[in-house]
Amino acid sequence: MIAQKRYLKKREISKIKKLLKERGFTYNDLAELLGKSHWAIKNVVNGYTYSYGIAKGIEKALGVEGLFPYVREMEEREERRKLAIEMARKNLKGG
Repeated sequence: MIAQKRYLKKREISKIKKLLKERGFTYNDLAELLGKSHWAIKNVVNGYTYSYGIAKGIEKALGVEGLFPYVREMEEREERRKLAIEMARKNLKGG
């Protein structure tokens, strides 16, 4: 049997599902809010699929940041990239 890659740990998945249940959200509700399919939402929540947009949308809908670690990682990489470009521009201008 081939193990399927997971983008989330089991405890992270459990936390997200618990929050969804507490707030009364179903996968269909999120799919409608985000303009995505039920299956796309379910696969991201269960960690089978990586989607920055869906993950960020779920975090915003629930009002909780940090549910999907890869969202934070991507945002941190983007911030480092912007800082590096800014520094390079200053260096090229000689100051």
